[in-house]
Amino acid sequence: MTSEQTTYPRPSDETHPSWKWIIGVLLAIAGFFIVGTFSKVDKMSTALESLTTNLAVQQRDISTLTTAYNEQKEELKDLRNRVQNLEHAQLASK
Repeated sequence: MTSEQTTYPRPSDETHPSWKWIIGVLLAIAGFFIVGTFSKVDKMSTALESLTTNLAVQQRDISTLTTAYNEQKEELKDLRNRVQNLEHAQLASK
């Protein structure tokens, strides 16, 4: 008895996609996600720079306002002292 082997034809690339094609599609999908992520990171970086600039401006404004407040506080203290001195002088002259 001779044993004959049955050979089956290899599936063609037209009927069965090759692994290379499937890997290519998966890489393309991953590429879209990576590009999208970089785009989001770039937008977030730009927004962070803008916020940092705004924060620096606000800190400068706060510093200016604090300085003006302290100056007015000192002027008010001086005026209170003058009023007190005038009241004492007025009481002493009576």
